[in-house]
Order: sequence, then structure tokens, then C-alpha cells
Amino acid sequence: MNFDADFFKCFLKRASTEIQKNEKLLTELDSEIGDSDFGVNISRGFKALDKDLNSNEIWELLDEAGKTIMEEASGTFGTLFGSMLVAMGRVSKGKKKLTLKDLKIMFEEAIKTVEELGGAKRGQKTFLDVLYPFTENLEEKAQVETVLDRAIKAAEEGMNSTKNMVATIGRASYYGENSKGHLDPGAVAMYLILKGIKGCLK
Repeated sequence: MNFDADFFKCFLKRASTEIQKNEKLLTELDSEIGDSDFGVNISRGFKALDKDLNSNEIWELLDEAGKTIMEEASGTFGTLFGSMLVAMGRVSKGKKKLTLKDLKIMFEEAIKTVEELGGAKRGQKTFLDVLYPFTENLEEKAQVETVLDRAIKAAEEGMNSTKNMVATIGRASYYGENSKGHLDPGAVAMYLILKGIKGCLK
């Protein structure tokens, strides 16, 4: 099974649909430990993204999508997610089709970029708590469908784990111990972005 430009177009379109559909939920979650504008901001970015999915080169598609998100979705998530897509595009440059191993390398590069730019680490109640388990489960030990099922399940568990964490970085950290008991909005958004990826397999 190889992943081509059409796969990534599908992935981004599904992500856009999920984010826009859940704009209200994300804003409500943000109202508990944030500024109450998270859902609106990232939904705006993904709406703009819908118009830019034209390239048939994987790297260019991800690069353009990342830059659009950074320009249109104000706030930390937009900057980090957009940078993550650009980084994923960079390591796929020159390739028409990617293997599962390539996909894992792309997401590992995404994690590295997010950590370097945002200063967050796993366990600090951010979307890294979703991205790490998803990426770790992209192992070539089974059929691709099974691998993605496991990765998405791990991402969901990672999202749910943020409810019992105390935020130590970002806006939510201002709430200290009171941030515990609430899902991290960014983690929920990242899960929504990732969960449709299996549906893009041909």
C-alpha cells in the first residue's frame, strides 16, 4: 500500500470537514480553559484550506496547506499545525508515493517541529499527547488498515488522557490545577484531524 497525493488531499479534506463540523464543540472546550475562540479560529483556517488542495505533488500539497493554515488560523494551534504540515512536506519532497515507513517518518518530523517551535513535550496537556501515540503505532507489523486502526485508537486514548493532566504550558497553564478535569481543545482537534485518515485508503 502506497500513499499518493490523492490520499493526502482526502486526508486534508476529511480533516477540514471534521474541524468545521465540530467548531462549536472546540469553542466550548476552549471556554473552559482558554479564550473561547479556538474553534472559530481553526475552522476559519480549514475553510480557506478547502480552496488550496490542487497540487499533485505530495510535498507541494502539504507545503501550501500548511502555509494557508498559518495565514488564516490565528493562534498557536494554527501556527504549529501549519508548520507541522510544511515539515511533513519537506521530508516527502521528490516522492510520488510513500510507504507506511515514510508516513511514520513524516509524522516524526512533525513532532520534532512542533516541539522545537512550541517548546511543549509529551505529557503537558497538548496535542502532542495525541500525535505521539498515533505516530508510535505506525509500525509495519500488519496490514495498513489494521495499523491505522491501532494508530487512531491510540490517538483517541491520548486525547482522553489529557482530561486528567494539569496543563503546564500555553494558555491552559494559567488555570494550574483547575485545568485538570478538562479535555485539551488542541488534543481534541488533533484527534478529529487524524481519525478520518483510514477512510482515504483506496
